[in-house]
Amino acid sequence: MNILRVRPDLMEQLEVALDYAAYAIRASYHSVLRASPAQLLFGEDMITRQLHFANWSFLSKQRFLSILQDNERENMKRLQHFYKVGDQVMLRIPARERKKTDPVSKGPYIIKEVYDNGTVRLDTGSTECRACSRRQRPNGLNSPDYTSRFAPGGRRKWITTL
Repeated sequence: MNILRVRPDLMEQLEVALDYAAYAIRASYHSVLRASPAQLLFGEDMITRQLHFANWSFLSKQRFLSILQDNERENMKRLQHFYKVGDQVMLRIPARERKKTDPVSKGPYIIKEVYDNGTVRLDTGSTECRACSRRQRPNGLNSPDYTSRFAPGGRRKWITTL
């Protein structure tokens, strides 16, 4: 509110802006909870003054089901890849450990051993290292995952052969 001391001519504009903000808060509608925040807090609609009774157990169940549905929709887009001994992978370098001009990943490395918890042992040349599956991805054209996604009949329908 220091701006009002410096520029008292903005007081009228501020009142209009606050009116718009208050209306937006009262009229906003939560799509999962199927109610506005004012309906949930005060038990009535601020615009039409109709009473509104919130069934909190139903609303919490509805929100949980919405979270599960969103999670399922995200997981459907993901392609699962099961690594096996002998596969080649690229190892992603975290952004905090590389410069802007450095490559995003190193490799290709050959998988020496696959563990049950999702990690693999990679042959990096002179040494072997253990890496999490989140840091690795199949190596380009040699991977069946890559060829199935980018083949003419694969998931990417806009890629066609000439």
